[in-house]
Amino acid sequence: MEQKAVEMDFYKENYADEFFEDFGGAEAAKLKYPLVYAAVQKTHQWEKEAALRGKRQNEKTNGDDMEEKGFVLGAIYPTTAGKTDAFLEGRMTEAEPTDHVIACDALGTVKEAVQIGVTMELMDLTLGSLLDVTSSCVETTDIKGSIACLTKEIGLYNDHNLQADSAFYYLYPNGVCGKAKMKATNYALINGNSMVSEFVVDDPKIMADHTSNKHVTIVYDREPKNQEKADYSYKKDEIEIQGDLVRTIIPVNGSIHLAKNLEPKGLSSVIGLLLIYNEETVVSYHYQNIGELNNYLTPEKQSDGTYKLKFAFDKDWGAYLKKTRYNDGTYITDCQLRWSFRYDCYRLGNDGKRLKDENGDEVIFELGFCINSEASAPSGGQYNKSGGNKVVIPYLFIQWGCFGRDTKIKMADGTQKPVSEIEPGESVMDDKGNSAVVREVYTGQEESLFQIQTESGKILELTAGHPVLTEIGMVKACNLAPGAALCTEEGREEIAEINEKEYHGTVYSLDCGGAHLIANGLTAGDFVCQNEGKKKKTPEISEEMRALMDEMKRMLKDFASSANAV
Repeated sequence: MEQKAVEMDFYKENYADEFFEDFGGAEAAKLKYPLVYAAVQKTHQWEKEAALRGKRQNEKTNGDDMEEKGFVLGAIYPTTAGKTDAFLEGRMTEAEPTDHVIACDALGTVKEAVQIGVTMELMDLTLGSLLDVTSSCVETTDIKGSIACLTKEIGLYNDHNLQADSAFYYLYPNGVCGKAKMKATNYALINGNSMVSEFVVDDPKIMADHTSNKHVTIVYDREPKNQEKADYSYKKDEIEIQGDLVRTIIPVNGSIHLAKNLEPKGLSSVIGLLLIYNEETVVSYHYQNIGELNNYLTPEKQSDGTYKLKFAFDKDWGAYLKKTRYNDGTYITDCQLRWSFRYDCYRLGNDGKRLKDENGDEVIFELGFCINSEASAPSGGQYNKSGGNKVVIPYLFIQWGCFGRDTKIKMADGTQKPVSEIEPGESVMDDKGNSAVVREVYTGQEESLFQIQTESGKILELTAGHPVLTEIGMVKACNLAPGAALCTEEGREEIAEINEKEYHGTVYSLDCGGAHLIANGLTAGDFVCQNEGKKKKTPEISEEMRALMDEMKRMLKDFASSANAV
């Protein structure tokens, strides 16, 4: 079954008690955290009013397969202190580099949140002890929390059943809040050893001859051009463009080599197979039924008697991306893959037979596995491969195109040249009259373009997300309107007309290191400008909202401090 986060329903009458259950209860919180308490009351009222309007806070409204929220509680995984990621390194300062560590990650994304926090607990069910409690809070839409303990704290030579829990708390700009809890994920530590000898992700990955890439590059709707190092490319018929919707095509393949004395049984639950775009919105893999997903995992017995579990998912996620909402031309950036699942295995004796408990039932261990995209590989480790049940892979980048083929670009020598004829190494003129070298030319296919016409008759055709320089700065073509003042070679001109027109052809984008180009007499951004322009803007925060955010941070910090003091 799929293990989704359980989101709190503020419409219920016991909403306050449920929200503050880990903070001493509603009455205590009313005195200690009055601003957060007031926000919970506001959310309750909002939900009641929204129900009357037929629109709830957590309702999906995108019109495509994107979701507003996504939460993943990763697998509990063994590692060493010297190979933990940057987040854990700061929490393991007393550990020796070779010390064995047990850790777990929780990842949450909430579109349009101004703050998101997470609390986590790691428990040893065998000893009945609390191993670690932590909390973190960030002013963004995406968070990663981690808990960890040294295995020497629980004993290296015994079997232990460990459990992790997490809860996410988030605030929207209007002061409305939310809460989601992830059910426990279990892990059995057999004699202090990992139950996985090797975990490899074959796809997606940076190809061997593209080692200079810092991310997995996926090209949609065209072939890689010139020196472009694309790890994967998919043509139009594969991504099935339907107007503004594009099919999500990303492969997920690899293998898990289980430790000896384990025999695969089958998937027990799926905690999440998600893509996170721009750290804001979520695409879920649509084949979440356990029966269906088991078809993508194949156990193979090896010559030494151990088992290797191979996984090869359908690269078609069964989901569509509304691309104009997530790209500003050639890149959709910061696309992260997050996959967490649990798999049941039989425990085998040294004779290779399945062990049974005192009731005569076969002993079954539930193993947790996870794949997370990270900005950098683990310290002392590498991307796409580990000796445990967690693998880190790079971020994924998807590329597109931009200018219409007939657009004339002003070259460094003052001449005009169609963008379709420009090659890497040539020099163009920027809006300051300086020369800029074309480092790369990217192409793609578009069904329609925006056509801008100024009062003097200048015409420029470009994709919806391509930025154009106006008197107030760079603005996407789709956000322009008649009357807007554009920057031109001669100074400024107002837009007389702007329309979306059918195109059905190739579009082009030049990488000139961030230069502002002269295109058909108007100033527009190059490839780098497009991608810098898409970065999220930090919303303005009022003093009242800042006070609420600070109090929630304090509340989450108090949770971890009080638990660790016990």
